Amino acid sequence: MDCAFTIVAKNYLGLAVILKKSFLKHNNIPFYIVIADEVDFTIDELGVLIAKDCLNINTELWNEITLKYDLTEFCTSIKPKCFKYFLNELGFSKVLYFDPDILFFNDINYLLSLLDSYEMVLTPHISFPQKEYTGDLKENQFLGSGVFNLGFCALRTSNNINLILDWWDNRLMSMCYSDVYEYLYTDQHWMDLMPCFLGERLFVLRNIGYNLAPWNFFEREVIHDNECYKVKKRETKDLSSIDLFPLVFVHYSGYNYDSFLKGNYMQKNIPNILQYPDVISVLDEYKNSISTNLDIYLKYIKLDYSYNFYKDRNKTVINSFQRRLFRKHIKTNSLSENPFFDSENSFYSYLKKNKLLSRNNKSDKVTISNVKGLDKKVFLLNMVFIVIFKILGYNTYIYIIKAMRYFSRYENHFFLLRRK
Repeated sequence: MDCAFTIVAKNYLGLAVILKKSFLKHNNIPFYIVIADEVDFTIDELGVLIAKDCLNINTELWNEITLKYDLTEFCTSIKPKCFKYFLNELGFSKVLYFDPDILFFNDINYLLSLLDSYEMVLTPHISFPQKEYTGDLKENQFLGSGVFNLGFCALRTSNNINLILDWWDNRLMSMCYSDVYEYLYTDQHWMDLMPCFLGERLFVLRNIGYNLAPWNFFEREVIHDNECYKVKKRETKDLSSIDLFPLVFVHYSGYNYDSFLKGNYMQKNIPNILQYPDVISVLDEYKNSISTNLDIYLKYIKLDYSYNFYKDRNKTVINSFQRRLFRKHIKTNSLSENPFFDSENSFYSYLKKNKLLSRNNKSDKVTISNVKGLDKKVFLLNMVFIVIFKILGYNTYIYIIKAMRYFSRYENHFFLLRRK
């Protein structure tokens, strides 16, 4: 028996249903939607599972991972637990994971056949080396995010896979951060070790019809052929049938879907995405799919992620600074109190006493690309550094620069969280 699944917070439930419909249009195996969120409404959709109810995570650990991780980190942290649930609890022999922002154009029969011979199948972010790199992301960014894109992962039951899932699960309970400083990129970087662990039992799927996504548009060209979509290597000029691959699924990562519905296909990491006119047709396909299912998309998309807020009367927003302070907090403190509540010895109460709560998360939305008056601010900071250099001298100035890297990490401001 085989199955597929995705993991979402409740605001993406509509997108997950769109994914599921496109999957079942081309495939005849069960598809499950795992909701990693609090749900206070009835869900009519079959195959929807509530992670809190089915994954057997104790309350203390659940409170810990939902507070220390942001939405993306949390949803990816429970991925191996979900695999184990489908393999061990529900008894499926082959299980495939897909991110919710995916649309299917073909069946996965080839993937399932690969799992007859291999224990795991992964897709790389990019598939071809270029002496003169033409990609839109910096090439070294793939070293930071990982070799494989974990928007897709397929595996079958085996002793090796059970061991790897236990290993992966154990690591993700404490190290599923997106943290360049610690060489982490949620659940993804850990999979770089799979060629070492599985060797020839791992299949790296370099078929470019799978996991077409913004980061690999530069190497893959979409061709509309007799009402079917096919993909070829963009550099290939002389086409033959061997150069064309059926398009199986597209990963629509990094888009604003409200803008997407209006035909604005700008992607957050690749602003010049319209330089690839051949992909517009598959972007249109996703817009049409959302439009066709607009009622269910709109029903959920504006819902708040439950673990973005403390459980106080003001519904205070949790920001990334507080999550990282909590990460430090739990290294030396047990969670005898629910950290989300305003009780005497809870983490929330420590933040409150030390004036470390905020009514909004504006700080999380600020990036180097959206700071107003960036050039002026950099100029003023340069002036400050010149003064520091002149006062303290060369050696002390270098020490301060090195210390700034340490103090740029939120965890290292734990001294602000005085408990008395």
